[in-house]
Amino acid sequence: MGTTYKVSISGSKGKINKSDIFSLLNAVD
Repeated sequence: MGTTYKVSISGSKGKINKSDIFSLLNAVD
């Protein structure tokens, strides 16, 4: 779950994108 969030952040170089937010929501779910 948390891994998905980490991967999203790493892929965005630490920047939060809309896709990252959706990934975080999915991870929380």
